[in-house]
Amino acid sequence: MIDALNKCGSELSQLLGEIERSQSFSYKIKWLVSSRNDPLIEKGLGSLERPSLSLELNSGRVSHAVGAKVAKLAQMKGCDLDLKAMVTLFLGR
Repeated sequence: MIDALNKCGSELSQLLGEIERSQSFSYKIKWLVSSRNDPLIEKGLGSLERPSLSLELNSGRVSHAVGAKVAKLAQMKGCDLDLKAMVTLFLGR
């Protein structure tokens, strides 16, 4: 699992190469990668078969899902409206 791939700096191209090279191994390595949209990363991972999800393109759906989950948990745990609003605001950043 690699979080914030776009923050890798000078080692990014080497890491992208390793990810691509691992696809030819006789055993499977599963990668879970998060990154901001970056053309260099898209190009580096472009040849790989992979599912992808763009949170930027689905921000409304993501916000709705987070809000619904917070509301459900707040009801289950008996939280007051102030706490629910604070959690929703924090997660919406």
